[in-house]
Amino acid sequence: SLGLELEPRLSGGALTPPLQHAGNYDSGSLTASDDDDDGSSGGLLAEKACAEFSPPPDGGYGWVVTACCFFLEFFAEGPISAFGVFQDYYVNDEFRGRTSNATIAFVGVLNSSCMAILGVVSGKLCERYGYRRVPMCGVAILSLGYLLASFARE
Repeated sequence: SLGLELEPRLSGGALTPPLQHAGNYDSGSLTASDDDDDGSSGGLLAEKACAEFSPPPDGGYGWVVTACCFFLEFFAEGPISAFGVFQDYYVNDEFRGRTSNATIAFVGVLNSSCMAILGVVSGKLCERYGYRRVPMCGVAILSLGYLLASFARE
């Protein structure tokens, strides 16, 4: 009817993707076969990619969201995950002899605990005010916190 074959077909014992003749149909999948007619592949999987791909439905905005999520996780989770490196520097160099290792460790524990506990609060705020405004405010607060923490000497 539209010139599309929507059902997969068998070709030489291998399942191949539907033919694309018209429209925006694109399965975007790969097919594999472990046996060829001529036996030249030696039983290895042979992959065949679809020839045409349609543009992303959102114009590529999904990649912008993915990049923003990466940076948010990088700057929010990264310092918490690497706090041991910071702790070593603080104990041995920056605050040497002025504070205990336990006090600095408490700062790292407090940081990760607040992030976990406040996740409930941020989830409720996102439901009420939206999933764009709340993370943007969070990024602004996080950036301001890093900026102000860089001035701390005690």
